[in-house]
Amino acid sequence: MSTRRAFLEGALAVSALAVTSSPKNAASKPKKGEPKEDDAHPVDPPPSLTFQTMTFPKTSMLGKTSVVIAAIPKDLPKDARLPLVILLPGGVHTKQKPEHGCWAWWSDFGLGGVETALRRGQLSKDDFKSLIDDARLAAFNQSLATTPYRGAVILTPWVINRQTNPVPHGVTIPPFLRDLITRARAELPVIPTRAATGLGGVSVGGLWAMYAGAQVSDLVSTIVAAQPFTEDLDRLLRKTFAARKEVQRLRIITATGDRLRPMNAQLAKLLQKDGVPLEIEEYPGYHNGNFPAGPGGIDMMMTFDRALERAAPAPAL
Repeated sequence: MSTRRAFLEGALAVSALAVTSSPKNAASKPKKGEPKEDDAHPVDPPPSLTFQTMTFPKTSMLGKTSVVIAAIPKDLPKDARLPLVILLPGGVHTKQKPEHGCWAWWSDFGLGGVETALRRGQLSKDDFKSLIDDARLAAFNQSLATTPYRGAVILTPWVINRQTNPVPHGVTIPPFLRDLITRARAELPVIPTRAATGLGGVSVGGLWAMYAGAQVSDLVSTIVAAQPFTEDLDRLLRKTFAARKEVQRLRIITATGDRLRPMNAQLAKLLQKDGVPLEIEEYPGYHNGNFPAGPGGIDMMMTFDRALERAAPAPAL
C-alpha cells in the first residue's frame, strides 16, 4: 500500500511503495463513497470536544458543496460563548472530496492531540514531536501555568484548491467564509465579534488564511498561517494586505527544514516594510504532517487562545 502523502502539492519528494495488481489489492480497494487510503477521514473527537457536521451546498466556491466539522467544547454553561477559530486544510486536502478534506486537521494534523495536550496544562517534547528546545518548552509551560488554555469553538471546513495563479479560485473563498461565520454566529455558542474570531491554516490553507483572511478583515481579527505556500506571491499578498479595511494580528509560523522558509521570511520582511504588523516564529521541522501536529498546531492554538476576545464573566448575584 502507498504511504500517506505529504499535505502540500509542492512538498518535498514523497516515497511510495509500488502497488501490484493482484486479487488481494483489488479486493482492498475502497467501495464507492469511502475515503481512499490517503484521504482525510472521520475520527473520534478528543475527550474535551464534541463534533457536529455542517453542510453548505452550492457555495461561492464554483458552486461546490463544502462540509465543515464543528468542534464544540463539552459541558459549556448555559448561554456561555467562546471565541471562534476557523482552520483551513492543506493543499492535498483541498483536492479531496469535501466530506474527506474537512477532516484534515483531525485525522492528519493531530488537532485532537494538540487540544488534549493544551488542556492538560503541561506540555512535553513528545507533544511537540520533539521539535522544540528546553527553553521554549519551559516558556510554553510557564504561560499555561499563568493562564490555562481556555479553548474555542473550532471549525475545519473544506475549501477549494489553488491554481498556478491562486486568484481565480482564491476570490471565491472570502464569500464562503462570510457565509460560514454568519451561520456559526447564528447556530453555535460563539462570541459574535471580529475581536473573537480567528482564521488559520497550514500550507495552501496558510496561503488562503492570509489571502482570504485579509479580505474579511471586518469579520476576522487574527490570522495565523503555518508554513504558508507563498512562493512567487509576494506582490499579490502585499497588494491584498494593503487593501485591508481593518488592521489584523498576523502571525506566520515556519520550520527550519521547510523549503518555503526563505519565501515566508522574505514575505514577512516585505510586509513589515509596508507597515503591516506581524510576527514570524520558527521551529525545527519540515513540511510534513508532524509540524501542524506539533509546534505549528500548538503555537497556532495558543496564539488564538491569548489573542481572541472572551466574553466577560457574568456579575456575581
